[in-house]
Amino acid sequence: MASLQGINVEIISGGVPLQCYDDHDQATNRESGEARKYIAAVTDAKFAVAFHLTKEFHFRNCDGIKIAYVLDGDSIGNSFVKQTTFMGENRNYKGACGAHKVFCATSRTWRRADWSFGKLNIQEATDVSISPEQLKHLGSITINIQRVMRQKFPVPIKEFKTFHKRIESVPEKLLKGQAISNSVSLVTGAATSTPKPIKWEYVPISGPLGAAMEFTFLYRSKHALQILGCIPRTPSPDLSLEPLSPNRATQSTAPKLDPTLDPSERDRKVSALKAQLAFLERSGNANIKSESTPSASVTSDAPARLTSFKREYDGVELVGERKRCRLSGRIETVDLTDG
Repeated sequence: MASLQGINVEIISGGVPLQCYDDHDQATNRESGEARKYIAAVTDAKFAVAFHLTKEFHFRNCDGIKIAYVLDGDSIGNSFVKQTTFMGENRNYKGACGAHKVFCATSRTWRRADWSFGKLNIQEATDVSISPEQLKHLGSITINIQRVMRQKFPVPIKEFKTFHKRIESVPEKLLKGQAISNSVSLVTGAATSTPKPIKWEYVPISGPLGAAMEFTFLYRSKHALQILGCIPRTPSPDLSLEPLSPNRATQSTAPKLDPTLDPSERDRKVSALKAQLAFLERSGNANIKSESTPSASVTSDAPARLTSFKREYDGVELVGERKRCRLSGRIETVDLTDG
């Protein structure tokens, strides 16, 4: 979870919040209003953005807050929380968004698009169309929260019938060693209603209080987070190999005679074993040492070597249908629109 000025933001996947890890290169800067965290992405897993306004947050002199969602540098849409929905002594507001509406050019209908961690194809070819700005923000989910005033448009603006093109492949050369193996993909589902016309414009309030608070989540694979040092590597068992001493080898491998055998039968078997042992010692094909010569050296073509090795995880409107995330407390599910 990332926190700034009484606002908590986290990424939900599979109904539970994803654990956040500190970005050692750029820690949370509360004075500048920026928070950056790493999260572990699981390919094809759907996710949602959840925000929580606590009683420590103050609206000040504004109509409400605008929440902007930016996926891999692509602005998906906004939501708006009115100040009137956040009144009283026990101020507490929770909301979540994990989908928006997109226009399908094939079916010519509006459809719900869930957010998920898609697999990023790394290619050797360099003819993949991707801008430097897209590459800069690849692997990031950014939420900008800002205190704003609302101004009504003279004429409502219709939603453009545009489909947000996602980044599915990138040349390996352009990554420049970045451990990025996923990108945000849109999982289109059932047909849905046409988005409502945009009626409001949001204008930031003047002064420092009008500055946006930026929450950035850098999603990486578990292996990449281990390389970055965010997640400790799984310890391996000590696999050091120690050669058996001749006595131990003899004791563990020497055949044992049945004490209930008849004495004559036992003597016959002992003689046979001694003959076999003598043959093996002469042939030099076995690392064998007789118990009767404890000081003798073990004969072998290759001396035993010690080998060791080690081996190294109703205040808000958004474009999209309503979606319920399993968070504690009352949660508002938001749709992407103007509010």
